Amino acid sequence: MSSVDEALGIKAVDYIALAPSIDVNLAYKWLSESVNAVKGESAGATLFYFLQMSLDKLKTDSNHKEQFIQDYLAASEYVDVALASAEKENVKKSLQGIKDNLVALFINSGTADCESLQAIYAPKVETNQNDLAYLKKVIDIMKMMKCTDSEAYLQASYYVYKMDPTPDAATGCAYQAFKKGDIDAAVKFFDEAINLESDNQNKAEKAYAAAAVLASAKKLSQARTYCQKAISYNGNYGAPYILIANLYATSPNWSDEPALNKCTYFAVIDKLQQAKAVDPSVAEEANKLIARYAAHTPQAKDLFMLGYKQGDRITIGGWIGETTTIR
Repeated sequence: MSSVDEALGIKAVDYIALAPSIDVNLAYKWLSESVNAVKGESAGATLFYFLQMSLDKLKTDSNHKEQFIQDYLAASEYVDVALASAEKENVKKSLQGIKDNLVALFINSGTADCESLQAIYAPKVETNQNDLAYLKKVIDIMKMMKCTDSEAYLQASYYVYKMDPTPDAATGCAYQAFKKGDIDAAVKFFDEAINLESDNQNKAEKAYAAAAVLASAKKLSQARTYCQKAISYNGNYGAPYILIANLYATSPNWSDEPALNKCTYFAVIDKLQQAKAVDPSVAEEANKLIARYAAHTPQAKDLFMLGYKQGDRITIGGWIGETTTIR
């Protein structure tokens, strides 16, 4: 970084503020040179106007779309770097404001929806299928914008996986296999992602995703195994407990006695109560399901005829094989 690069950014900001009419291309050229040299030490105003000029260019030139997205990512990254090293509260506040403005520019640009990103990146992924750095950038953008169902994301993940099997690339391949209806391949890729992943919270999320895929294919027992795996990685994760509850509820029958089959719903409620006990963020969903499933539990008189009463323990048969308490 040189003071010349920094001065170029300041010059561009002054030019935008003072010139009677702005040459957008010139302002963008100066700002781009400055920001890409000074990076995380750029002034907040320089970063903001860099993206603003990039957006103004996009308005007159649709071919600038991919570059605009790259500019947004670069500016965001540099603001994050500046935020991380800022010590004074007023500086942090100012940088946070710049960051919020960058997000607003991006969201209002019309490039921030999955359809636009798919249109931009699908052909680029094919032509850059051996460019690891480029493909990883595409994956990051798609993840950030929650476009992981997009074909471009899935294809980029596949090419990355072939060159450099990362947890995210393996996960992308898993979703691609699932989309094609190949459940076994999807689970195999999720297993790979779990093995490659070092963070237990991320391992848990990938195990849960595998469970959801298996559940969608009605592989109930296998789905439960992956839910249990997710819980073993992250004990405060409510979603796997809820999925187990729903698996049990879809398969309540294990006896010739209707009243005993209804006892399955006690085991369902056990799981839902566990979910909200370990993870308050799922309490609302768990409570709704508890209210719904409580309506399916057996009448005391029907159980009494079979020799059971409130407080007795009962083991649910079939694949569930869990012991629960009659309430």
